[in-house]
Amino acid sequence: MKRLIPIVMAAALAVSLAAAASAQPGPPRMQRPEWRGRMSMHAPGLGRPAWRGRMFVRAPGLERREWRQHLRIRRGVLSGRLTPREAGALRMRQHAIRGMEWRARRDGALTMRERFRMDRALDRQSLRIWRLKHNGRWI
Repeated sequence: MKRLIPIVMAAALAVSLAAAASAQPGPPRMQRPEWRGRMSMHAPGLGRPAWRGRMFVRAPGLERREWRQHLRIRRGVLSGRLTPREAGALRMRQHAIRGMEWRARRDGALTMRERFRMDRALDRQSLRIWRLKHNGRWI
């Protein structure tokens, strides 16, 4: 019995190593699409990667900022601090920023210049949201 345990353990180890070696590896962790999660579930298009064949570009910082700005606009409308017209203008600008992001990502690479332009556009949009929420107009 004492001799049988090491033999069974060695056989189990050999089988598990063979199974692991024959399994086809998936894409690396940074290239794996994240279809689950708060951003992709609630905001269409924000959490989804821009595909180019099997590769895609992720910029979670940009996506997170866009999502937070979307929530700020929504909360402003619900609280009455943003008028429907102001909210519509902010949403149109958010849509333009998403288009800029899509165009930057469609070639499969997000350059530092494109990232800088997106950050600047998001900074300006954040300032617009703050100004319109604090301009003294209420519904």
